Amino acid sequence: MSHPSPLTAAAHQAQALRAAGDLASARRLLTDAIAAARPAYGEDHPDVLGSAHL
Repeated sequence: MSHPSPLTAAAHQAQALRAAGDLASARRLLTDAIAAARPAYGEDHPDVLGSAHL
C-alpha cells in the first residue's frame, strides 16, 4: 500500500488558507513543504510540480 505524499496534505491546507483569504500563510506553507520534499522526491516529481503550481 502506498503512502500519500506529505505535499498532498500541505496543498489541501494551503487551499483552505487561500479560500479564507490568508494568501501569505498559504504561500509560506507550500514553500516550506516543497523545500522539505525536494530532497526526497526530486525537482520533477508530480507532487512537487503540482504544489509549486499552486
